[in-house]
Amino acid sequence: MNIIGPFDISASGEKSITVTNLENMLIHHPDTLLTPSLLASAPNCQRRPLVTALVRAPSPPTPALVYGTILHDVVQKCLQERRWDAPWIEAHVDTALSMAFGELVRAGVTLSVAKDEILRRAAGVETFGERYIGDEPKVSTSLPYELRLLITLLARSCII
Repeated sequence: MNIIGPFDISASGEKSITVTNLENMLIHHPDTLLTPSLLASAPNCQRRPLVTALVRAPSPPTPALVYGTILHDVVQKCLQERRWDAPWIEAHVDTALSMAFGELVRAGVTLSVAKDEILRRAAGVETFGERYIGDEPKVSTSLPYELRLLITLLARSCII
């Protein structure tokens, strides 16, 4: 169990903390990370996200799932570093591919095939960054539905 937040220290040196809905956090299973999509099922059953995370079917991932995870990592890194140039994106694709090597093998995909596919799918990331991301709002920009959805999903993943 982890408790996150500022502790109050009494005159005798005793530490205490109050955990409420508004302040501080109590993490009951710190070794189990739940994704936003798993948490979306919580209104129906509060135990479902935890049980789903703990009891996973050992089926191999699909290539599309691995590509999506890698591309998500690339976009996240672009947002964090505020870098949207093609050479930097390609370098980070290489890093993300090496980190996902085990998943690629399980999905039956070679590194070269995966790199070609990820770079093809990442073609719009540079344009996205130039068009929609900046220190100041871009007045001439209107977001199509797909990009609003992407930003919403990224925000739920605590990236933005």
